Amino acid sequence: MKAIRGTNHRNLVRLLGYCHEGPNRLLVGELRKVVGDEEVDKLELERMVNVALWCIQYEPPLRPSMKAFVSMLEGVADIPCLPSPTSFS
Repeated sequence: MKAIRGTNHRNLVRLLGYCHEGPNRLLVGELRKVVGDEEVDKLELERMVNVALWCIQYEPPLRPSMKAFVSMLEGVADIPCLPSPTSFS
């Protein structure tokens, strides 16, 4: 959380807070109004959500490194498909 809180990047929103109570985890970031093509905005939002879902994986080895995290947000690296939720049960 300290690394994310201190990160300043054009593709990242500012981290406002987080919840980490047992299995419950949540990141709270600022909401930015994006001006431009709605389809592009939708794809950007989808990419950010997929990266965030990788970052909250329960098993630490599944979470991306900070370098991979930034690369995925920038669109430099592909975002792998998330594991099926049924694989955790």
